[in-house]
Amino acid sequence: MIPVAMANLTRKRVLIARESVDAVGLILSQSIVEDGGPIVLDFAGLGAVSPSAIDQLLVRLEPASAGRDVQFTNMPFPREGVHEAIARAHGRTLIESGPNSWTFAVR
Repeated sequence: MIPVAMANLTRKRVLIARESVDAVGLILSQSIVEDGGPIVLDFAGLGAVSPSAIDQLLVRLEPASAGRDVQFTNMPFPREGVHEAIARAHGRTLIESGPNSWTFAVR
């Protein structure tokens, strides 16, 4: 799948609250192709993404991501324990798939 450029979906350079994700949620869901492959979100150009925004993104993607991995690429920071907890809360496993790139893999 072609990565969805998150910076193109919002004028803000930070996603720090659930509300900031809700603002792009409809556009994001329309950008996801139901091809059965992984969903790839590219965060290049964003300065910050809070844990609550990551959690809300996974909530917003639930219908489209059932049975599909969700890849976050070009995150503005390395993975931390809180991100693993978010993955577990969504029934997923967090795998580091590259420098500042993670996969929320279906278990």
